[in-house]
Amino acid sequence: MISKNCVICGKEFFVYPSTMTTMTCSRKCSAIYSGQVRNTQVTKTCPVCGKAFSIVKCRSEQATCSKKCAGVLKSQLPDKKVTLTCEVCGKAFQVPLCRALTAKTCSNECAVIVRAKSRERKVECICEHCGKAFDVPQSIAGRRVYCSRECQYASDKFRTEQSGRFLGNKNPMWKGGTIQHSGGYMCKHIPEHPFASNGYVFKHRLRIEEWLREEDPDSKYLIRMGDNLYLSPDYVVHHLDWNRKNNRRRNLIVCSSSVHGKIHNGTYPEPGTYWPDNAKIKLGKRFIT
Repeated sequence: MISKNCVICGKEFFVYPSTMTTMTCSRKCSAIYSGQVRNTQVTKTCPVCGKAFSIVKCRSEQATCSKKCAGVLKSQLPDKKVTLTCEVCGKAFQVPLCRALTAKTCSNECAVIVRAKSRERKVECICEHCGKAFDVPQSIAGRRVYCSRECQYASDKFRTEQSGRFLGNKNPMWKGGTIQHSGGYMCKHIPEHPFASNGYVFKHRLRIEEWLREEDPDSKYLIRMGDNLYLSPDYVVHHLDWNRKNNRRRNLIVCSSSVHGKIHNGTYPEPGTYWPDNAKIKLGKRFIT
């Protein structure tokens, strides 16, 4: 490889002969250099055909005017080779300068021996699902815990970990934790709620629950679980305007299942059988206060 100094920061860096026209050590320096020399050209004379040609300043190390002249010039220059030692037989051999870092063996026979040795560097692992022993390369021995995809997907541990990677805001379909239930109701993602289903709770129940905590914490509609009060699953929430997406407080009442059935069947409920007591219950176009 060839040693060069960056034209921007002065740092020493190495390039292959095929990329000897590189002027900078990094993309950052390259962007700065390109901004300085963009649209700036210099005039040179081709050493092969003698023709004058213009070239961008950042490629000023280009010696010839075309690829054809470059091939002629390259054929006139002596071949640059380096001497290396074969890793298998110890024999000295020569390779072009561009292969100085990658060449390890003197022949294809020695290269086959090196590849065979690399394939032999395997360790034995035990499948966590079926207990079967299997061989894997050392580089991935710490990551392979199953002998096959069948065992991987049959493992309860893997399925649990896989589902956990896509829960809540980790899911690519995450929309802020609010979704619409198949029945038209809105749900909110609160997995820590004791009455959550698949991590979701109906928004109208959460709204009534919050309202009762503030206005009537001793209400019969609430039950205590630990240090918090929650809306009892024995009671239901009714939307006064029959719009299941309208979850404002003034549009909700809480009552028993039987009272809820009366409202839906067109019968006025008795006072004191729902909360809040001053709610206006809508039956068609009629109201009751």
